[in-house]
Amino acid sequence: ASVIACKAGCSACCHIQVEIHEAEARLIGDAAGRKPRQLPPGRHTTPAKQLGNQNTPCTFLDQGKCSIYEHRPFVCRDMAVLDVDALTCSFENMYLERMNDPRAVLVPELKMPPLRQALLEILQGSRSGAWADIRQFFP
Repeated sequence: ASVIACKAGCSACCHIQVEIHEAEARLIGDAAGRKPRQLPPGRHTTPAKQLGNQNTPCTFLDQGKCSIYEHRPFVCRDMAVLDVDALTCSFENMYLERMNDPRAVLVPELKMPPLRQALLEILQGSRSGAWADIRQFFP
């Protein structure tokens, strides 16, 4: 815990793209009591410039906390900022990064951890279904 900046109430990452498969959207919908929107098969990527600011909260963010925390997407479970503070997660830093400003501090992350890779291979191997940002399944 001493090397992870993520804490209750920190919700900056709840404003970035959270791409999930429709199978995961159905599980989340069942748990949340909401039916996900049906999308045609394929990838429905939200342009990054539309995300990563205070105006793009996750549909399930409620007063700074995840309302589906126990059922949150795998990509959210896999996200952790290994740092002493949340500077890299700040909206100001996200803006600087989007603008390719050299003052931006990049978020240190592992490249494709094994569990995420395995999940992607399983889901992509199905050759069907839709991939989209969680906000597109749950507007």
